[in-house]
Amino acid sequence: MASSCRKPEQLVFDADIAERWATFEFDFTHFVNVAHRAEPDSVRASLLLNLVGPDAMRRARTFTYAPAVLDENNVVITPAESDSDPTCLLLSVQKTEVVSP
Repeated sequence: MASSCRKPEQLVFDADIAERWATFEFDFTHFVNVAHRAEPDSVRASLLLNLVGPDAMRRARTFTYAPAVLDENNVVITPAESDSDPTCLLLSVQKTEVVSP
């Protein structure tokens, strides 16, 4: 079944970017759930960057990620954000003025 799953179209940056992003995100999530759900996060993040297209990849290189938050005993309260985490990448794109409606 995974071999017949359609991958999402590359993201095109134009006047309708918010709608295009919503469609890409929906298609990507379903594509990964069908064809790549057993892959580690780092592979799914790389897949996201590969499928989203060159314009979005250039923008993704400008993202900054928050460091881990530790308590007084250096125990991680909130893990660091990373471009190896597909959820973090998706949220980073959503936060940009480029795709926010």
